Amino acid sequence: MAHGGTSFGFWAGANTDATDGTYQPDVTSYDYDAAINEAGQPGEKFNIIRNIVKPWALWDVIDIPPIPEFI
Repeated sequence: MAHGGTSFGFWAGANTDATDGTYQPDVTSYDYDAAINEAGQPGEKFNIIRNIVKPWALWDVIDIPPIPEFI
């Protein structure tokens, strides 16, 4: 698994504020040490895995596309 994943398939749950009853979704994130973060950016671990696997690939490994700017 290259990506950490989030929210257990939309089963993260939610809270309701006790004073006004507003809906407050729980945000969960488990990509702490994933090779690719939730924004799709490769991390250091991605490059390590890529360099280990690359010599064994049965096809040409393409260059990593440029990371888009955030707005």
